Amino acid sequence: VWSYKGDKYAIRDTAAHDQAILYKATASGWVEVNTPTLAGGGQWSFDTYNFLGTAGGEKMYGANGTGKAIEFDGTTLVHIDTQSTPDLPKFVKGHKLHLVISGMPDGQLHVSGLKYPTSFAVADGASIYGVGDNIGETITLPGGSLALIARNSTHILYGSSTATSDPWRIEPHSINTGGIPYTAQYIGGMAMYLDDRGLTTLSATQRFGNFSEGTISKPVKPFYDARIGKAVCSTICREKSLYRLFFNDGCISNVSVYGGNTAWFTRSLLPVKAYCCCSVENASGVEEVFFGGEDGYVYQMDRGTSFDGRSILAKVQQHYNFLGSPRHKK
Repeated sequence: VWSYKGDKYAIRDTAAHDQAILYKATASGWVEVNTPTLAGGGQWSFDTYNFLGTAGGEKMYGANGTGKAIEFDGTTLVHIDTQSTPDLPKFVKGHKLHLVISGMPDGQLHVSGLKYPTSFAVADGASIYGVGDNIGETITLPGGSLALIARNSTHILYGSSTATSDPWRIEPHSINTGGIPYTAQYIGGMAMYLDDRGLTTLSATQRFGNFSEGTISKPVKPFYDARIGKAVCSTICREKSLYRLFFNDGCISNVSVYGGNTAWFTRSLLPVKAYCCCSVENASGVEEVFFGGEDGYVYQMDRGTSFDGRSILAKVQQHYNFLGSPRHKK
């Protein structure tokens, strides 16, 4: 599920899961978009980025781990050849006028040529980087650096391809803590993602260019321990400063973040399991949060007072009263 230039798009597998079909939301319903054959059976991730430097020049990029990455301008969809075998990326990210592709079977980071998002030829300035681990999601950090969240380690990509005094360089940040794919988001001035030990944050320190790391989910550790290997996807709600992590049992972990500090944890249970989700802005600049359900429908979150017409059950458990004389005003 994604939004591009105010239009809503969804990619859905065929019944055999051997192909995927792109749909566009219209006033009369979802309409199939004519595209080259798309590989099915994967989980899509998207990014919108402007490589032209002109207003309205942004394009939509996507990958799903079972086929080549794609570029879409609202009319024409093309596959992107990274010249890698097999060419099966899971994640795409626009960064400093390069398209960064990760989640590849070889575990490496593939960077396109400058202003050439569809070219991964060395002659166009493309490059490949490895860290000795499987690089998954990437998150843009303050100062223009890029966090490379590998499965069991974390690294930072500094510099640029155009600055001779500050060229591309990758520095290890943590050799013990990585991230589970599809759980990384940037919110409240920090990157947040799920590791085997719990929810981890990566935030800037007072010294420019450096970052600190910490696990913040210790107060709710039993909840996360019971769901190891069950994380499906994640998204944020900027208006509420909320990080949401979806699990395959229908549970959602909601983490409120204010001023770089975690405020509290809550959890929700959806009557429909989520397969994918996103947070985007519509044509009016208003944030909208969507998720794709196991039933094939696309749902919009944070809207209305029911779950698609069904009642929402809520409960609050108060702290234990240990002061004695609970009926006496204190």
